[in-house]
Amino acid sequence: MRHTQRAPRSCKECSSRKIKCDKGIPCKPCTKRGQAARCTREVVLVRGVVTVARSEGPQTRMPNFLPDEKAGFRPVSRSPDHRFAAGELSTDDMINHPQKLMSLVFQSQFISVVKTWDDIHMPSRSQSLKLIQHGKLWTSWIHCAVNYAKFEVEHEEFWGFLESGGQLRERNASWLAIYFALLAAAILTSDEDNMDTSILPHISGNLNSLLHIWYSASLYCLEVANYTRCSDFMHVQAIGILQMCCNAVGDIVFRNRLMAIGIQIANDLEMPYKAGTEHSLIEAELSKRLWWVFVIGEWLNPATHRPSLSEDDFNVILPLPVDDAELERGLTSTESSQDRISPWWYHIILCKTALVHHRFTQGIRKNTTDLEVLVRIADEGLADIIESLPAHLQPPEQSSPPSTDLEDRYPWIKWQRVDLIMMLLLLRSKINYECRKFWSNSPPSSLPRRSLCLQSAQSVVMLLEGADMPIHQRRYMTYTLRLYGAGLIIASEIPRSAGEGESSGLINSLLSCIQLLEQSKNLNIVAEKAVEHLRSFLLRINNEIICPSP
Repeated sequence: MRHTQRAPRSCKECSSRKIKCDKGIPCKPCTKRGQAARCTREVVLVRGVVTVARSEGPQTRMPNFLPDEKAGFRPVSRSPDHRFAAGELSTDDMINHPQKLMSLVFQSQFISVVKTWDDIHMPSRSQSLKLIQHGKLWTSWIHCAVNYAKFEVEHEEFWGFLESGGQLRERNASWLAIYFALLAAAILTSDEDNMDTSILPHISGNLNSLLHIWYSASLYCLEVANYTRCSDFMHVQAIGILQMCCNAVGDIVFRNRLMAIGIQIANDLEMPYKAGTEHSLIEAELSKRLWWVFVIGEWLNPATHRPSLSEDDFNVILPLPVDDAELERGLTSTESSQDRISPWWYHIILCKTALVHHRFTQGIRKNTTDLEVLVRIADEGLADIIESLPAHLQPPEQSSPPSTDLEDRYPWIKWQRVDLIMMLLLLRSKINYECRKFWSNSPPSSLPRRSLCLQSAQSVVMLLEGADMPIHQRRYMTYTLRLYGAGLIIASEIPRSAGEGESSGLINSLLSCIQLLEQSKNLNIVAEKAVEHLRSFLLRINNEIICPSP
């Protein structure tokens, strides 16, 4: 993200083609080329603030509603306390009670497509290896569950066994659960339009079909291995990977149960391990990373989630920003670690953020500290994390633009940078949103907390609008849930701003959020439902807000 004096008004497509842009979103040149969905403006830093230029002229844009939908707009109350309802849930419910929201959105239960070994669709050996390598590049530092050097050796032995006439059912079901979970996770960051077709097996349907099959296959293997009754480290590994995929296949409710089972098994095994006679240095570090995956999954949940573990349950020791090859050589020094380019920094920053968020939510639950104090402490904690980001994950300064050589060598850097900034912005928005009861009867302009809340939520949308990230990288569930969370916060404040100058800006931000979610809904059930819900808010907005009188 570059620094500049002002945000450019021409869209990125027209700027790259060096043609005149009419500065609308979408602009006429992009619309004529059939690329309206790609028409976005560059997000830049103007005096340290994430900024994107707004459209010239009237700022309010109408979504593509059908004529009967337009006729169905109904006036709504402009009361400061008004919240839009979706079914029986208001926006406050949807932001703060995710279990209620998910039960409303996902009324049907996930149905596994694998009932026997014969139901499992296998890739070829070369396809399998390419998918494992693809996952190593894009998901290894998210699930942190596998020592890939060791797994690749096991992978070769596994395929040698199959090609010599062996059967799946003859293999270790616990290891197979890891294998199929890795294939499913690799699909999350794959794109049919931009992926080498030789990597994917031919199957009716699309990537979603493969994701569903391999997710189901991993669960089937866990069941064969009797994972709820057998404490095996491989079961913790498989669950740590599978939890990435639960939301994408619509298995929402089961994810929390699966995580609880993983935590219980990890406790039974006394994870994280300590290096010594029983466990090598790399085994100990792997168990520590994996343990923190469960901590992050529990502690970065909304405040109403009751985590299965607390800070008192274990010694809070953060993983090291050291690669597996260095651990194999016994290197653990973290001197000048801030200059070290390692994918594990992403994991460590998530750990630190989870600690801040957990302490904040527990403070709210205990209700022994003033809310303003809790918000201030959490804000300062997030600020410290931002200040301590390694150089390669910080927004580049104008004097030192992003190094394309660096991003070519480490393609995950850009993904991590955008994801972390978006996460920190949304957390700041949600933390300040907790103060909403103080601004419910006060002028919005006099409330810094409200301004911080909305500015951060809108910045999440602007960041993704200008991030120039491939669609398949936006498809991962954290992008969807964070966009959805930002959209809900923006939607909740539109009624309060009716008649104020900010209303059109909030509506535009909400529409941009919906447009971004539209781009990932083909392989993401949550994104599809999120679009439906956010559009339902727009359908309830006052006619005078959406269609102001001339």
